Amino acid sequence: MNDPLGIFNSLIILALIKMSIRDHLLALRDIREAEQLSLINTIINFIELKNELAV
Repeated sequence: MNDPLGIFNSLIILALIKMSIRDHLLALRDIREAEQLSLINTIINFIELKNELAV
């Protein structure tokens, strides 16, 4: 519940699942929410995630 990194990781997993079923709009929402969470809580993993998704 009060675990920003856990929430971040869950959002990323959900986004990847949604992308795999071609629901890109919902995946983008999860990615944007993860990005906001990473900015607020200084989670560095988001930079790595952006690089992975860009491939």
